[in-house]
Amino acid sequence: MDFKLNLDPDKTQADMYENINYQDFWMGVERQHLDKLEQVLIQQMLKLPARRLVDIGCGFGRLSKIYMNNCQEVVMVDSSLSQLLQAREITGGRCTYIASNATRLPFQPGSFDRALMIRVFHHIPKEAEKNSLNELERILCQNGQLLFTYSNKRNLERIVKWLFGKLPYNPFELSTAAIWEPFSMHHPRYISQALSERGFCNLDLRGSGVMDKIAGRLGKFGNLIPLGVQLAPFFGRSALAPWIFVGCKKKTGTIPAVELAKEFLQCPVCAGGLATSYECPTCNRVFPILDGVIDFRTD
Repeated sequence: MDFKLNLDPDKTQADMYENINYQDFWMGVERQHLDKLEQVLIQQMLKLPARRLVDIGCGFGRLSKIYMNNCQEVVMVDSSLSQLLQAREITGGRCTYIASNATRLPFQPGSFDRALMIRVFHHIPKEAEKNSLNELERILCQNGQLLFTYSNKRNLERIVKWLFGKLPYNPFELSTAAIWEPFSMHHPRYISQALSERGFCNLDLRGSGVMDKIAGRLGKFGNLIPLGVQLAPFFGRSALAPWIFVGCKKKTGTIPAVELAKEFLQCPVCAGGLATSYECPTCNRVFPILDGVIDFRTD
């Protein structure tokens, strides 16, 4: 199936991804090959078990089977209510489901010891990407692990196109580049610098998006192509792959994982605590529950 993603950049983040069936995106030899590789890489890179994990941009719950049985508590976050409802069905209602923007998360500082943000960063508007990284640093506890991906503007295909004059931007410049609205690509050095500035260290890098393209061109014989698990560290360190997985640890912070608070929600508007209800006692804003999903979206 040829998945067509037609997004309206004039819509808000809360509305842009509603009623899109992302499960269709992962159909076909190429995408299934990529999905299998990414599942393996996350299993290898994500340090489990964990006490409390948040999956930001969880979509329909594609990755939930990796961590569901290895965490004491799981929080699934997405800007799309329809995606969260699918995730809730897939996971049997065993998580906390929150509709929220990645740049204004409704969590108190140091609430998680694991944070996933897979295939999300390229969706975030350029002017908001630093805010999203700040939020990831804020919600992780001391020595908490972040595992996220970004679309690599300096991958081999983009370099070749640039050398032949078929690319409108220089892949070696640090600035963010648009793939097409509203998606962005990022330079590996920009990402590493941004993470270092926020106290993240011990970068573990893997690359994806290479072997799946070969598999896709071979049609039904594509299933014979290896996933590329052994090549992923090379593609990550060399930054030649279209997609880069980054695993890192937050070296700063005062809250260790063993002291994670039982109540971890806060108002995304005024940062007031939400201990017993979803009404902020500070600014009196009420956050509704829609079919088991707490709606913290503010735009």
